[in-house]
Amino acid sequence: QQGGGRREEGWLVRGQSRTSSRPPNFTSNKLPEFPVPHSLSDPALSSPVLLYPQLTEPLSSHNYQSKLHTLLHLESVSAQHTMNRHSMTSQSLTRAGPFLSLAVPGLLEGKPSLVQGDSCHSLHPWTV
Repeated sequence: QQGGGRREEGWLVRGQSRTSSRPPNFTSNKLPEFPVPHSLSDPALSSPVLLYPQLTEPLSSHNYQSKLHTLLHLESVSAQHTMNRHSMTSQSLTRAGPFLSLAVPGLLEGKPSLVQGDSCHSLHPWTV
C-alpha cells in the first residue's frame, strides 16, 4: 500500500515530504505549557467574569500577566469546543487518489484548519 500502512492503533497515512533539503528558515522555540484551569473548561460556566473579575478591569502593569493568561486559556477552551463540534465516530474514509478523505458536514473551508505539522488521528473502531 503506497503511502499507508497498518499500525496496531489504526491506519497511518503518510503526508507529503519536504521538497527542499534545506532546513526550515525558522528556529524552533518550545514554549512551556500552561494548562487550562479546570474552572475555565467547565461547560456549566456561564461567564468567566464571575471567576476572573480582572477581565473587566482596565489593563495595567499589575494585572497584565493574569489577564493575558486568562484570555489565552479562554481562547484555548474556545478552540477545543470548536474542534469537538466536528468530532465524528463510526465514519468511513474514502479513497481519493493516493489519499484518504472524510466528508465533515458543517465544516467551513479552512475553519478549523489542519496545517503542516498538525496531527489528525483516525482509529479503527474496534481497537478503541
